Amino acid sequence: MATADEQSVHDAIDAALAVQDQWAATPWWDRAAIFLRAADLAAGKYRDELVATTMLGQSKTFHQAEIEATCEVADFFRYNAYNAQKIYSDQPQALQGDTT
Repeated sequence: MATADEQSVHDAIDAALAVQDQWAATPWWDRAAIFLRAADLAAGKYRDELVATTMLGQSKTFHQAEIEATCEVADFFRYNAYNAQKIYSDQPQALQGDTT
C-alpha cells in the first residue's frame, strides 16, 4: 500500500529537478562515493531495519529478506560504482587530434 499522496510525489519531483544541474556537475567520483556510503549504511547501520521491513512488507523469511534487501541493495550500489570507475578509466585521456 502506497503511503505517499499526490502532493508528496510532486514535491519529490520538484526537489529532484531543482538539483538536477548541480548533480550533473558533481564529479563522478563524488557521486559514486554517495552510493558507496549508502551501501555501507544498508549493510551496517540500517541492515536490521531493511530486513525487518522486507519481511513485513513482502512476507519474506529472514534468510530471503537478508539476501533480497540488504545484500542486493549494497551489492547493487557497490557494483555500479565499480562499473562507473571502469568506464571512466577506459576512456581516452584526450580526443584524437586534440592538442590542448
